[in-house]
Formats: sequence, C-alpha cells, structure tokens
Amino acid sequence: MQQYLSFASRACLRAVAKKAEEEAEKRKALYSIMACMRDIRRRTERGTDTMFEPLKETVSLLHSFGIQLNETVLHQLENAEFNWRVLKKKMLNRREQLAPLQQAEAVEIRRKSDAFNERVEDFRAFFQKRAPFAVTGGELKLEQVGGLGDLRQGVKSGTSLA
Repeated sequence: MQQYLSFASRACLRAVAKKAEEEAEKRKALYSIMACMRDIRRRTERGTDTMFEPLKETVSLLHSFGIQLNETVLHQLENAEFNWRVLKKKMLNRREQLAPLQQAEAVEIRRKSDAFNERVEDFRAFFQKRAPFAVTGGELKLEQVGGLGDLRQGVKSGTSLA
C-alpha cells in the first residue's frame, strides 16, 4: 500500500508539457495522469477507505497474542489512512487543473473521429458507385467483375474516392 501511495502521488503531480512541439509528450503525460486518477477512483470504490480500521484491529489482535510487528510496518499503518486521504485530495485538485487539457483532448479526439467518419462515408459512396451488385450468369468469375481494379486503386490511394 505504501508503495502504491508514493507511486500514485508522484504520478498525479507529473508535469504536463506546455510547448506545442512536445504534443506527443503532453498527450502521454495527460493519459498517464488520467490513468492514475482512474486507479485511485477504482481503489476508492473497492473500499480502500474502509480497510484501515480492520487492519488496525488485526494488528491489535496480533499484539494481544504477543506477536509484534516491525516498527516500520506499524508506522506505515498508522500513516496510511492519512496518506490515502492526502492522495485523494491531490487527485481532486489535479483533476481540476487538468480539466482544460482534458476538454481540449476530447475536442481533438472528436475531430479525428469526425474526419475518420467522413473518410468512411466517402469510401461508402465510392463503393456504392463502383461495386458490382448484380452478376449475370450462374457462377461469379473474376473476369465478370468490372471495375474491380478501380475499386482496389481507390482503396489503396485513400484519396478522394468519390
């Protein structure tokens, strides 16, 4: 738990590049931070907040039977709940800081999705114009399919298909 707390704390505070030429690095850092925030939220949903008290009770029970734990483990256990709360607070603050970047990334993803959808629609229109939809005779042979070369060429070029 202590290792996760220190890892997540570093990840949430990771800097996001500000310069335009570091766009790929900026996106990578943003996704890394968002993944860390997702993991913290998932751990919260799984009950990490409520696990500290049972752990303390278990340590107390072990102590009552004369089993002593290492001092560092006891110290980490005492501080774990506080560190978890601090980490969640950092995550919430970081989420607010990253909101504009997340919105810009969402707009960029939407733009790419729309551009891809447009290419699909162009190909669909091209295919409907050029594809053989009716075959005369009983058996389809490659020679009967007219315009197949044009169809292949349109797919390979990826240019204006209409």
